[in-house]
Amino acid sequence: MSRMINTVTGPVSSDNLGAVLAHEHVLFGYPGYEGDATCNVWDEERFFGVVEPVIEKIKAQGIRTIVDATPNDCGRDAAMLKKISERCGINIICSTGYYYERGGASAYWNFRRNFGFPADEEVYELMKLELNEGIAKTGVKAGVIKVASGIGAIGDYEKMFFLAACRLAKEDPGVRIVTHCSHGTMLKEQAELFISEGVNPNQVQLGHFCDTVDLSAQIDVMEKGFYAGFDRMGQVGFDGMPYDDDRLAAICALTSLGFGKRILLSNDRIYWFLGREFLLSKQIVDTLIKEWHWTYIFEKLLPKLQKMGLSEEQTHGFMFENPAGFYGGALA
Repeated sequence: MSRMINTVTGPVSSDNLGAVLAHEHVLFGYPGYEGDATCNVWDEERFFGVVEPVIEKIKAQGIRTIVDATPNDCGRDAAMLKKISERCGINIICSTGYYYERGGASAYWNFRRNFGFPADEEVYELMKLELNEGIAKTGVKAGVIKVASGIGAIGDYEKMFFLAACRLAKEDPGVRIVTHCSHGTMLKEQAELFISEGVNPNQVQLGHFCDTVDLSAQIDVMEKGFYAGFDRMGQVGFDGMPYDDDRLAAICALTSLGFGKRILLSNDRIYWFLGREFLLSKQIVDTLIKEWHWTYIFEKLLPKLQKMGLSEEQTHGFMFENPAGFYGGALA
C-alpha cells in the first residue's frame, strides 16, 4: 500500500521515497539564536557549499528523502528547506511541533497558558493548519509531527504537544509522529501515553531509541507495534550515550526477534547550527562525533551489520522498505 506524503515541494508517493534518513536536521538553532543576529555568521552560499556536496554523496547511495525533524521553536525554516530541496534535487519532509521544555522555547506557550488562553487548543489548531494547509505563507505542508520529552519525565508543557499530536493522529490515520526521547529514558512512557490516547502505534516512530541499552524496554514497546528510531548513529559517548557497537548489537537482537521491519536508521545530524559558528574541539570531533555524518550508515554501519549476520535484504530494508512502510503502510 502507498500513500502520498507531504514534502516541501509537494506530495510524493511513499513508494517513491527511495532510501530515507528518518530523523535529521538540515538547519537547527537553539532558542535564543535569533537575538544574536549582530554576530550571526549565516551565509547562504557558504551553507550550500557545505551541504550540497554531502547531499550529492548520499543521493549516489540511493538516499532520496531526508526527514527534517526540526521543531517550530528551533529554527525550522520551511522556505529554506524548499529551496534546498529544489536546488539539490532531494525530497525533504518538514515537521510541525515543538521541542522539550528545557531545550525549547517554552516561555511563549507557558505565558499564554498562564494568562488563561486556550494554549492546548491553539497548539492543536496550529499543527492541523501546518499539516493540511501549509506553514505560514510558504505553501509548504508539514509531513510529520515532532514531539519531545525531557530526561526522566514527560512534563505538563510537553504533554500539551503530545496530546495535540494524538488528537490529529486519531482524526487522520495518515498522520505520522516522530518523537525526541531524551537519552531514551521515556520510551515506555511515551508509548503508554500514545496507547492511552488511542493512537495506533504504527503511526509513531519513537526517537532516540538507540540512546538506551535497556533491551527489555525496547522489546516491550516494539511488541506494542511502534517503529524504532535508531537515529543517532555516529553520535556516541555524550552524557552516557551508548557506542555504536552496542546499538548494532541491539539492532541484531531485535531483528532476530522479528522486529526488523520496524527499525529506521538515521544520524540526528545537525548540518548547520543557526547563530554563531559552532566549532568543536579536535578531541571531540576525532572521538565522539568522528562518524556523525550522513554517509556513515551506508559506508560503514550496514556493512558491519552484514558481518554481524544480517542479510543484505534486511539491511536494505532499514533504509528503503521500512520508511516506506512507516509513511505509507496500512495500519494494523
